[in-house]
Amino acid sequence: SEKPELFYKINTGLYILEPSVFEDIPENTVFHITDLIESLVKQNRQVGVFPVSERSWTDMGNWDEFLKQARVQR
Repeated sequence: SEKPELFYKINTGLYILEPSVFEDIPENTVFHITDLIESLVKQNRQVGVFPVSERSWTDMGNWDEFLKQARVQR
């Protein structure tokens, strides 16, 4: 039988930020991106997500995979 198609939201580790957002990041301290996003939401600032299909995303969690994909993209 055919397997159902599943949909999950994950973090690909790519962020697009307006330059003004950097003013909300405290200096000389550990500040996680999730803290920044929560702060922006509390300020009613625009935060969005962009769906990325599995076919258009590749996990490059190691150097060998990165090099392999770099060759494929040439």
